[in-house]
Amino acid sequence: MRKPLKKSSKRGRRVTKQGVTVEQLADILGIGRNQAYDAVRSGTIPALRIGRCWWISPATVEAIKNGTLINNTGTPLAAA
Repeated sequence: MRKPLKKSSKRGRRVTKQGVTVEQLADILGIGRNQAYDAVRSGTIPALRIGRCWWISPATVEAIKNGTLINNTGTPLAAA
């Protein structure tokens, strides 16, 4: 049985082993929630949908922050 995700003291900005939600990703990157959802739905940001929730892996979050995640046009995604 998995332990529930712990809440972070920094408004949910904690990247857990399981990953982050789209809302948390938007907060981490400093972009809007709708913009983050659009990027996930279009496939620009790889994510896994479980039920009604989207999850982004910690490796993907780090790749976006480091500028090493390449989008569909071949250019790196940059954190805002």
